[in-house]
Amino acid sequence: IRLSLVGSEMCKETVPDFFIKTSPNTFYILETKGREDLDDIRKIQRLAIWCKDINKAQKEYTYSPVYVKQEKWEEVKNDLKSFKDVVKIFKVTE
Repeated sequence: IRLSLVGSEMCKETVPDFFIKTSPNTFYILETKGREDLDDIRKIQRLAIWCKDINKAQKEYTYSPVYVKQEKWEEVKNDLKSFKDVVKIFKVTE
């Protein structure tokens, strides 16, 4: 997918870092970030909106946004045993 980001002075497209398929109909769209800036916050908000919209528009697949910040990752990485653990900590909620 390509997400269009529209700001006060620019419009650009972004492509998420990873798509993770955990079952035939369940997908997680994962973004990773080291240093965060304002564009990153808008990108994650846009991704969450896209997932919500696409999930409303169809019922065959489920898409969920996941945002992994490096600082938090460094705190918890040794305790993670599965992708389910990653989702619990990093899933974007409204």
